[in-house]
Amino acid sequence: MDFFGPKSIPLYFIYGLAFFTMGISALQQSNKKISNFPLMKALIYLAGFGVIHGLSEWVSMIIIADSYPEYIVQQYQFKMFLNATSFASLFAFGFALFEFKDYKLEKLKKIPWVLLTIWALGFFIMDWLYPDVATNIKYPMYSTMSRYFIGLPGGILVAYALYQNSEAMRNLNLKIISIKFKALAVVFLMYGIFAGLIVSQQNFFPANVINKNVFEIIFGIPIEAARTFSAILITFLFIDIIKIFTWEVNEKISRLIQVQAATQERRKLGRELHDVLIQKLFATGLRAEFLMEDEDNPGNKEQLIEIKEDLNEVISDIRGFIARFSPQKIEVEDLKANITELVEKFQEWKTVLIKLNYEVPAIALGQLSNEKLTQVYYIVQEALSNVIKHSKATEAEVTIKSTLRELIVIISDNGVGVDLKSIKSDSFGIKSIKERASLADGTLAIKANIMGTTITLTIPWEEFLND
Repeated sequence: MDFFGPKSIPLYFIYGLAFFTMGISALQQSNKKISNFPLMKALIYLAGFGVIHGLSEWVSMIIIADSYPEYIVQQYQFKMFLNATSFASLFAFGFALFEFKDYKLEKLKKIPWVLLTIWALGFFIMDWLYPDVATNIKYPMYSTMSRYFIGLPGGILVAYALYQNSEAMRNLNLKIISIKFKALAVVFLMYGIFAGLIVSQQNFFPANVINKNVFEIIFGIPIEAARTFSAILITFLFIDIIKIFTWEVNEKISRLIQVQAATQERRKLGRELHDVLIQKLFATGLRAEFLMEDEDNPGNKEQLIEIKEDLNEVISDIRGFIARFSPQKIEVEDLKANITELVEKFQEWKTVLIKLNYEVPAIALGQLSNEKLTQVYYIVQEALSNVIKHSKATEAEVTIKSTLRELIVIISDNGVGVDLKSIKSDSFGIKSIKERASLADGTLAIKANIMGTTITLTIPWEEFLND
């Protein structure tokens, strides 16, 4: 059997195996919510695409083998629906790679499933209206439609989204992952063209010009071979990216553990040094008092010199401690404990039920300076204070989450709402919140109506501040 022939069972087996392997690998990684890495959050859709498309190609293998000729129509139908569903999953994967700032744009993520539904309805309606049309004529046409309107745009969207993510990875100094992302984007674009544009020859444009036959004449191999090659490249690149990313995450976990250990040691040393300094200063003070009471003692001058030297030594110790143990930046993971403690303090009022949703993963890829994290803390504090004092709310919610590019803080309540005129006149602590948001290089959005007030703070990671 010609391995690259259009009816090669080994070719379809390898094609299906490549995507099925990638799908299983993606499925295994999809439950690891350890990062704000968009790829990790979108893996469930890639897993769906890989597994379903792999099964689709194996159904093609069964059709070619003609193992069950009495069910040939059902096999074609099953393959078409598997294909279309896998393309919808690929399309959804592309949308999931984007992080929409506007919640209204989140509705765009429904497009793949809307298209799949329209395609399926069209299939059933046309199959019911034209039952006498030969299967080998209408089914390839239905398959072509799913490729044109779901597979092709899905592949292009995934390629574009991966390229955008590669730029973000580059800004985060994950240069190797950035290069791999660009390579994966190119291969997905190739696959989108191979699987979505180059189809069976039909009597309509562009299938009458760009099709499998033309491709094989130009390149000397069937399009299935090109798709198989793309599938293998996608699988290897994906697995390689996961390995590199896992290594990066493990490295960051190791650094985080070291930072936490250093923080604990710093606090311990701080307490010890504080106690030593207090005792030393206290003893020095006693000596000074003694000298003040003993003015006739000719040795006072020498003792005063010693006191001055002791004080200079203390000052030097303090400066050395600050220089050695005060970090310029802290990990964003430290924010959770501070905000949790703050919410617990406000809960002591027992007038408003406050819910905290901390959705920043254990390993955040970005950083914020100590100063900005401090501003976030006080913004939440001021907002909750306003809720308790002015909103007449019974419930409030604080949500802190992260994307690849920014930290997002949302404080909402079910109170009477804040008068927009009051907001403009900077009352109810809004002025302080706005000033702090500006100091943190963040953007602030305030929405108020009779259902309550929502304050949204968005602060870009330091790595994306100049984007």
